[in-house]
Amino acid sequence: MNKLIRSLVMCASLWCASLWCALLLRADFEPSSWKFRRPLSASGEAPIAVVNIDRGIYIHSQPGLADLRVVSGQGEVPYVLERMSGSRQHTEVPSSEALNQGVTTAGDLELTVDVGTGQRHNGIRLATNRVNFRQRASVATGDDGRTWTRVRDDGYIFDFSQDEHHVSILEVSYPVSSRRYVRLTVYGWNDPKAIEQAWVTLDKNEPPVRDAMATLQADPQQEAKTQSTLYTWDLGISGLPYDQLSLVVDTPDFERAATVEISQDGKDWQSLANGVLSRFGSEESLTIELPESHDRYLRLRIYNRDDRPVAVKSATLSVIRSQLKFKPAPGATYWLYFGNLDAHAPSYDLRDRLAREGPLPETVISAGPEESSPTYREKPPAPKPWSEQHQGILYITLGLAVVSMGVVTVRFLRKAGAASS
Repeated sequence: MNKLIRSLVMCASLWCASLWCALLLRADFEPSSWKFRRPLSASGEAPIAVVNIDRGIYIHSQPGLADLRVVSGQGEVPYVLERMSGSRQHTEVPSSEALNQGVTTAGDLELTVDVGTGQRHNGIRLATNRVNFRQRASVATGDDGRTWTRVRDDGYIFDFSQDEHHVSILEVSYPVSSRRYVRLTVYGWNDPKAIEQAWVTLDKNEPPVRDAMATLQADPQQEAKTQSTLYTWDLGISGLPYDQLSLVVDTPDFERAATVEISQDGKDWQSLANGVLSRFGSEESLTIELPESHDRYLRLRIYNRDDRPVAVKSATLSVIRSQLKFKPAPGATYWLYFGNLDAHAPSYDLRDRLAREGPLPETVISAGPEESSPTYREKPPAPKPWSEQHQGILYITLGLAVVSMGVVTVRFLRKAGAASS
């Protein structure tokens, strides 16, 4: 009987705790805790309304956008937050086999790869133990290993190693081909064992959609010790997200290693990413991919070595576009609330429901001008500890304790002296 009663009490306690947690989560949105809001022009005509997150929302939101809330009346409206990151499928052709590696009479390294029949491919990747090089490479394809069609003549492989920095590009791309054989020529390499391994690859890309967050003017500083050019930028505010740095360069053919660093105060810097900047003929790579960051200060270092510095004219920081999606109701009005550093990311079942329903028509709607939330109240400062609120009492207590310990110590020493005599 006692066990039954204890079990019932335990079940009731767990049920009450679950109900209390659910009430806490349901009461997460209190308008007085959100600092900003913007009206949403959702008409309800399309099943799905889409809001592109813009620069103004980023500035006043948490990093990661955990404090976004769509509100109609006094209640939250479930939404889904998605990034338009595109897609990339990079695979290696499993049956490819390297053949006939050697050096031509012109002193260039040549390598043939048998891809097999019925395989699509558009790249060849290498492994080598060489460092600090920049070599031109060409690619040809053929059906029988004797007759060749050149598909790329201006490719380059690259490696830069200095101090703790190491950047390399060891893959040459070319137009998609289904021919069985691929022949790679690396000009200027006369060691038949310079290439340790080769893989033929297939790369399918759908580029992401990006939004510019900041346009930066170039003010170069030359650093003789590291033979590099340094660009330092102050974004003016913290909180702007960025995951790509793109450059406008007024220099012809070049290939340079580069590093990007970030700082919150412009004094203490930490490494963020490495990359390679290049331009050869009509092909160029003037962007560096970054882990998403929100720091105010950014620094780019381009290693020139003994080459003339690259002339960077300007730069742009961008981020993959984020979209907020929800189901509007006809005739309802909606607000987007943001600006609560203590809010947690909401959890709705809308994503699962949309996945079951399949693709639905979407309409991009605009967010109106930002305004202060009319019910917002500043969070009261945390109460000071009792010791700081009553410092006088604390000091008196400590003083009395010291005096008491002194009296006890003197008495003890007197008794010890009397006992020894």
